[in-house]
Amino acid sequence: MSPPRVLADRYVLDEVIGAGGMGQVHAATDRRLGRRVAVKVLQAPAGGAARRLELEAVLAARIHHPNVVGVFDAGRDERGAPYVVMELVRGGSLREHLAERGPLSVER
Repeated sequence: MSPPRVLADRYVLDEVIGAGGMGQVHAATDRRLGRRVAVKVLQAPAGGAARRLELEAVLAARIHHPNVVGVFDAGRDERGAPYVVMELVRGGSLREHLAERGPLSVER
């Protein structure tokens, strides 16, 4: 078993909790603050993907609302691939919710 990947000498990446065409989201531990976080890492930042992720982090960090995941940090890993550190929220996806329970009511 290989040692866990660590970003910025701070974020210890654990299991993958989501993945898409260009990257992955890991559950992770922030060693400096001793808290669990989610870290989105681009695997192959092609074209403008890296810049879009960095802009997403800047804009999302400006939003403070109980129904929006908080952004804590952003940077680039040892290969130059960007990452974003966010609040870790456990639970299912909207897709899973809709599949199990059907459409949401207007109130919901």
